[in-house]
Amino acid sequence: MITPPFAPEILAEFPELTALGRTATRLHPRRATSGVPGAGSGAGSGAGSGAGFWGPGAASRAAGAPFGVADAGAPHAARVPDAAVHPPRAGDSHVGGPLAWPADEPWPLCTHELRDGRPHARPNPLVPLAQLWASDVPDLPRTDPHGDTFDVLQVLWCPVEHLRDTAGPAVQIRRRRAADLPTDLLTDPPQGDVQHAGWLPTPCLLHPEQVTDYPCADALPPAVRDRMPPGVAAGFVAPGWKVGGYPRRPGGFPCPHCGTPSDLLLVISDHEYDDESFHWIPLEEQDLDWSAPDGDAHQRPTGLRLTTDVHLFTCPGCGATHVS
Repeated sequence: MITPPFAPEILAEFPELTALGRTATRLHPRRATSGVPGAGSGAGSGAGSGAGFWGPGAASRAAGAPFGVADAGAPHAARVPDAAVHPPRAGDSHVGGPLAWPADEPWPLCTHELRDGRPHARPNPLVPLAQLWASDVPDLPRTDPHGDTFDVLQVLWCPVEHLRDTAGPAVQIRRRRAADLPTDLLTDPPQGDVQHAGWLPTPCLLHPEQVTDYPCADALPPAVRDRMPPGVAAGFVAPGWKVGGYPRRPGGFPCPHCGTPSDLLLVISDHEYDDESFHWIPLEEQDLDWSAPDGDAHQRPTGLRLTTDVHLFTCPGCGATHVS
């Protein structure tokens, strides 16, 4: 999937942004049953509606936004991803699908304290959240903080409210080397307690795209932010699921264990764009009728319902992973 290009006039007027740009990989999860615009299933038809989810005049609302708006009648070189014709498999990069988990390796369990301070009645099996293969995701680190190499990242969480976890479930990760994975993989992981159905992801395949990301408005240098018209800086930071880039909110995000400034690994979101980031809608989806019954499958493909984006950080000092 292809994000519209950053408006060159913004960079010309605020050249300081160029030095702040860093790469991120937008993951573009899309449901296996909904397909991708222009591909096999044909879901989300409604091209040329003009109004759609953002309402009448969406193009005019984008005036002054940091991204150009594609001309619906003009051809472009965007590659339409292959249709998501099968559910995610263990060999795919995905959200909510099966993990490439060795059959003889114990499934991870959660023993964190619950919100009311009580322990789980029994250790709770985690839910697979995402699996990323480095060959699909350019910004996925291939070396952990201890110097060990890996090329598969697996993210799991416990869909229950826990003490000190305000953004979402308790998260664990596994880093693996694809060459070390056995042929005998776990096919039926144990099931546990689920407190919120909105913390169970709908299976999605990924359509990764590397983009240039910029800080959120409140993290911009004041000398730059104060020169911008109101609202212009609000959409600089890439929304939705992404690896690397900038957090969606300001802060230093120190490691809670050793205090070292942490590196952003992954952003987990319940939407791919909203009314502040509509200019990040991929070119392939700009003509969709968002008011159609399946419109939500593109804006909120994973089915998650979170109070805010979940940011997963890794500490380059002690190697710990933490959520903010």
